[in-house]
Amino acid sequence: MKQVDTTQIACPRCKGSLGLTSTNPPRLQCQPCKVTFPLLHGGLPFLYENPNSAMLDWRARLGYAMQELDSERLLAKTTDQQLPGTAARMQRLSDGLQKHQDELKQILNVLEIDTNTAREMHQVLGTSLPTHHGVLSYMPLIFRDWVWGQSETNLTADHIIKVLANHSQQLDQILVLGAGAGGLAYELQQRISEQAHTSITVTTIDSNPLLSLIAWHMANGSTVELTEFPDAPLSLEDIAVTHHLTNSNANEHIKVICADAMHLPVPLDHFDLVLTPWLIDVIDAPLTTLLQQITRALKPEGLWLNHGPLGYSGHPASRLSAIEISELTQSSGYDVLSTEHVRLPYLESPHGAAHRSERLFTQLARRGESVVDSTDADTTVTPEWMIDASKPVPFTPAFKAQLTNTRIHGFVMGLINGERSINEMARIMENERLMPAEQAKPALKGFLRKMLEEANTAEGVNR
Repeated sequence: MKQVDTTQIACPRCKGSLGLTSTNPPRLQCQPCKVTFPLLHGGLPFLYENPNSAMLDWRARLGYAMQELDSERLLAKTTDQQLPGTAARMQRLSDGLQKHQDELKQILNVLEIDTNTAREMHQVLGTSLPTHHGVLSYMPLIFRDWVWGQSETNLTADHIIKVLANHSQQLDQILVLGAGAGGLAYELQQRISEQAHTSITVTTIDSNPLLSLIAWHMANGSTVELTEFPDAPLSLEDIAVTHHLTNSNANEHIKVICADAMHLPVPLDHFDLVLTPWLIDVIDAPLTTLLQQITRALKPEGLWLNHGPLGYSGHPASRLSAIEISELTQSSGYDVLSTEHVRLPYLESPHGAAHRSERLFTQLARRGESVVDSTDADTTVTPEWMIDASKPVPFTPAFKAQLTNTRIHGFVMGLINGERSINEMARIMENERLMPAEQAKPALKGFLRKMLEEANTAEGVNR
């Protein structure tokens, strides 16, 4: 088993210290919370607040990804190949997808893939598997970090080092949130260590097990085989390109953790710098919630450096501009030291034609002495009844409202028997005094259209 540095980690629930169990295989344990956390491949801490649920969730996401790859491979095999070039391209794609699945099974065998139940379970529960945070959502970042993107990493590191140099401060402990496959963290650790004439420690956190495992393997000097599928491939050979990700210089000062940034498993008041690269516009929580976590992780007078685009999705009110981000930072007790926009290349794979650049927002801020008390209760903690399955689930107002919606949903779906028309269903709704028939018709059409679109999307049906 790889040695685990417990000084850089903490319980994501209580922020207390963790110790190794004597079990085989060993796990990390928080004695006060009575929770244990697995070590992926014997060394990568999997520090989710509820590790068992998180493991099941990622297993489902991986199962779903495998099903999608199966569907794509089957489509490539069964496409009408009228041109010789099409036949060669589809064969290359099919072979590459098969190899890719084998590679993923090798890397992610700790998740114990179950492709038979993942999608069906989510369909029964009426939920949908995530898309923007799926296992394979950020695959190009892996190849950017460890194959062909050193120039991009260098430009980003140049910019970050320049921003930090304008506000000289000793940086012994750095935390990178949303670190991906770890390329930028590795580069910064080397450069800042050279400047400081001592080896600093960089801790990386990412929620994605695939990205975290790649980062962990690279920090430990391992080799990983993985196939790239570039956008707009330049040639037949570029459709599926197998790479051997290698980092011959193992770095014991890179500490990799797989965890949720909303429940940081790190000691309180521990880091001199927290870096959030390409993160704040993709997290599934308000920036204030993330900033609370950052504040607890930072030492007083510690630095927060954000660097990335502001390409949000979701509700318009949550798509904060650069000015709003600075206002929020100041209102949270930070001093904003600098802000700027910089244009940098992004994911310029030599195997594809889809190159682009991004205008990125960089903000450096210093935590004040009188910010949110690090000992305050964490408002984002998962309820006890979700962690301890033996406790009763409270019948909250939110659940009551959802129950009403679910009953209506079930009633409408129960009207579908292969014989009734929308007009007939609308009359039944009127007889049940749910709504007038003329109002029910457009409502039914909208509901059924949504159900049809979701079903077609889930099954990959093109209509």
